Amino acid sequence: MLLYYFPDKSALLRAVLGRVAGALTAVLDARIPATPARAPAALLTELDALLDDGLLRPYLKLWAEIMVAAERGEEPFASLADEIGAGFHHWVADRLDVEDEAARGALASLLLVAIDGAVLLGPVAQGRHGRDAMAALRGLLRSADGT
Repeated sequence: MLLYYFPDKSALLRAVLGRVAGALTAVLDARIPATPARAPAALLTELDALLDDGLLRPYLKLWAEIMVAAERGEEPFASLADEIGAGFHHWVADRLDVEDEAARGALASLLLVAIDGAVLLGPVAQGRHGRDAMAALRGLLRSADGT
């Protein structure tokens, strides 16, 4: 029956993962609206709180699996990783109160790497390394913001 709606497995995976990414975006939008824009440290704090309450973890674990498959060059994961990653990069950048566009993009990348890294390191040392890294990054960002 699925072949009636989807020409192949790749199309089915694209549809399902697109829906999952949309669901995650809806959750994020509800918890962290685009306005007001936030200082990088403040946005990282909000995202980290979502990690702590477990809301993002199932999505981010799936994201980690997609990235591993993309790294191996498996399609549709390689192209999907680019599409989904670009969408979340845009989502983060839209919430940052940073005027310089290049700096805002670089900081969005940094926050994404921090969140993804914390999730990947979650099972290591009971998550201590991820928590310590997030706290250190928050401190660095606050120092840079002067807050």
